[in-house]
Amino acid sequence: MLFQIKLAYKNIWRRPVRTISIIVMMTFGIMGLLFTQGVYRGMVNQMLHDTIRTGTGHVSLYDHEYRKLKKITNAIEDPQKVVTFIENNKLVKNYITRVLQEGMVSTASNKRPVTIIGIDHEREAAFGNLPDYIIDGKYDVNLERNEIIIGSELALKLKTKVGKKIVIQTQGLDKSLSSIAYRIGAIVKTNNPRIDLAGIFLTQAQFNEFLGTSGEIHQISVMLNNELDIDTFKQEIDAILPNVIKSYTWKQINPMAAYSRDIVYQMETIIYAIIFVLVAIAIFDILVVSILERVREFGIMLAIGTTFSKIRYMIIMESAAIGILGFLSGAFFSFLMLLYLKHYGIDLSDASSGLAKMGMASVMYANIEAEYFIQAFFATLISTVVASLIPIRILRRLKPMEAIYFT
Repeated sequence: MLFQIKLAYKNIWRRPVRTISIIVMMTFGIMGLLFTQGVYRGMVNQMLHDTIRTGTGHVSLYDHEYRKLKKITNAIEDPQKVVTFIENNKLVKNYITRVLQEGMVSTASNKRPVTIIGIDHEREAAFGNLPDYIIDGKYDVNLERNEIIIGSELALKLKTKVGKKIVIQTQGLDKSLSSIAYRIGAIVKTNNPRIDLAGIFLTQAQFNEFLGTSGEIHQISVMLNNELDIDTFKQEIDAILPNVIKSYTWKQINPMAAYSRDIVYQMETIIYAIIFVLVAIAIFDILVVSILERVREFGIMLAIGTTFSKIRYMIIMESAAIGILGFLSGAFFSFLMLLYLKHYGIDLSDASSGLAKMGMASVMYANIEAEYFIQAFFATLISTVVASLIPIRILRRLKPMEAIYFT
């Protein structure tokens, strides 16, 4: 067997230019495949990470009517009971509570609809690293100056900045119209359109003072230790607290994000198929030419008693050797490329406004996983082996004496 492997390796270098050209083609094909997979996976993972961290968590809990009506009166009936269950659940990593109300914000020249979000600053920082998303100002706003945090795209729409005042108008708990002026203490860019385009963060104390609430909670977002436990946790809390809250997974709240991930996976499958069909055709071509050049040699081998199975094995080894060399070359350069993009990313700042509306960051970072290279390796190996079957079948039809006199 070792002799056949050595012979197969020597055979592929009989025509080095031809072999190198196939390896180069495979290198670029695999680089294109892994580049696409790494960048698109990184883009989608970053979008989902930002959405989950800054908004929904893995599971979000609301009053049964809140998501339909979005009224300030539709608060969770017994939030402490829900919090106690969450804190005692081993599947839970962290959670946040939020108070919500729809309203309008205005400056001297602009007016925009917004979602007013009352948050616990410490919990938000531990839950989703919200301070890391601040692009201007300070996360720990000055409450004495009545400072708040607003979304980056909202600030652009209002043509305002840190230090400027804005007026928020909405309906209070007593159904009266309330308005108050706040000073912008910080601007946040989360890549979550619901926050960047229309989000205003107040502390829960500011929210209560503004709208006359006292301990109401409209949303509880839960982060789990493992995303695979989402359905388990949802079933548990639905069974124990069916009359208190209604639970939603992040996929239910943001179906477009989940759909985007599915689309990326489907696109990867199509790209895999296209690239490896082309690889198989190229390998098939080189093997047919190689076999036709060596028909007499194979005939002599068969005539002196070499079994066809050994020749078949040698041809398969030749095909696999070319495929493995192409894969190793492509994987090496792909790894270097993805490593660079993982640290420095692709800057798309010129299209940042459009990307923000889709929940995408202006700098896309690649993702590197061993899964990419394992999938590419086996796909390459299968393609090259399958590509060798027809040339072997052609050779099989030749009889030893006919092959000796073949010209």
